[in-house]
Amino acid sequence: MERQADYMPGSWARWIQASAASDLHLPDFTRRAMPWYFALATVEYVISEFRRKKVYYRRQTMSNLFTGLIGFVLTGIFMRGLNVFPFLALYHFVGRKVSPWTPETFKNPWVNLVAFIGFDLAYYWYHRISHLTNIGWAGHYVHHQSRDFNIITAMRQGITEPMITCWFYMPLGLLVPPDVYFWHRTVNLVFQFFLHTRLIPKLGPLEWFMNTPSHHRVHHARNYGRANYGGILIIWDRIFGSFEAERDDRECVYGLDTLRISMDTYNPMWHQGQHWIETMKLTFTSNPIRALFTRAFSKNMVSPLVTDAMKDNQGKITIKPSEGPIDQRPLCWIDIYVAIQALAIGGPCALAIAAHAHEMEPLTLILAVLNCGAAFTTGGMMMDETLRGLHAEFIRLAVLPFFAFAYLPLMWALRTAAFCGVSIVAAHLAHHNNHKSLPLSNLLKRSAMEMVKKAA
Repeated sequence: MERQADYMPGSWARWIQASAASDLHLPDFTRRAMPWYFALATVEYVISEFRRKKVYYRRQTMSNLFTGLIGFVLTGIFMRGLNVFPFLALYHFVGRKVSPWTPETFKNPWVNLVAFIGFDLAYYWYHRISHLTNIGWAGHYVHHQSRDFNIITAMRQGITEPMITCWFYMPLGLLVPPDVYFWHRTVNLVFQFFLHTRLIPKLGPLEWFMNTPSHHRVHHARNYGRANYGGILIIWDRIFGSFEAERDDRECVYGLDTLRISMDTYNPMWHQGQHWIETMKLTFTSNPIRALFTRAFSKNMVSPLVTDAMKDNQGKITIKPSEGPIDQRPLCWIDIYVAIQALAIGGPCALAIAAHAHEMEPLTLILAVLNCGAAFTTGGMMMDETLRGLHAEFIRLAVLPFFAFAYLPLMWALRTAAFCGVSIVAAHLAHHNNHKSLPLSNLLKRSAMEMVKKAA
């Protein structure tokens, strides 16, 4: 039986736990799906290498991981409650009085059908409106920045999206009990992660009613129209006139622009915030309603407008989809340094923070998230190979020991300070020796290909 306070966060810890709060008993297996997600990404990489079809690009993949992990720690911690408590409040005050179903009807096929169709339809309209308004695009465009298209691309999520998405699903709080709603919400969103692949061809009759990798490739391609917004079902696009099929004679071109590096930087915080900055400028210098609720454009905004990205004004082909433009520099010292600092160390730290966030004091959690986010941000800036990126990394490493001495036992604080000192030297050497190619690069590539051939 629902307690009176179930719809209230009640505490900092409960807001952070959100659907995972033990007393709510809400099904949310998004995080439990993460190992499968990375396992399938590994399988995708191995198959692509075996087929000699370039799907993963090292720096773009690292950028996708940085941007995704920043979203994971910021959105997954501080905004997670937005997806839960407004819905619970609406159901508590209105839904349970007007809904024909109760929380005890989880296995009722009709309530599950309403939840499945209702969530997918709500997602369709959120997704479409996020492409048609600046306030929606400012959060969602992060997902479209990648110059490649693979399972890891799905990690790119805007940190501000929950501020918009949660309200589109609120009407379901008038009809569907929370446990049923959250089960279908999780299934829908997990399903969408696995649409991001170039290796799966068209799927025959399923293409008529289901969203498939082929349909989603068109959605991400900037040489097709604005199309295919569905979550699990593609029927909404067919009904509302936003469907477009993938063509055999037009290979998809991904990303937002024609630059070798999307938006000319690997800085994940710039990727997250640039469109918001331009939207706010436009809001204060023009009609604010038009600036926020249309795709009113300013010269510094980046937008994959409906164009044929394969031809210039004279009809000459300017982009070969299978070749780029995309950053394909050989393995170098900066890649090694950033992989160790931001992925091998920062990644597990992000997962640990997310797992124990509800146990931390607010200030401690905020500082932990800022330090973790700084590692991903300066890692991306280091890959830009600029002095600004190197100096940002120096500042991060100089500040980190102060937090260590404030929050860790003395021995661990001293180890952290020593690690930061060594890392400053390593960052300097990696930056200034970056253009010296690594013999290890070709050796690793040959070894990987030999392993793939043996496995086949």
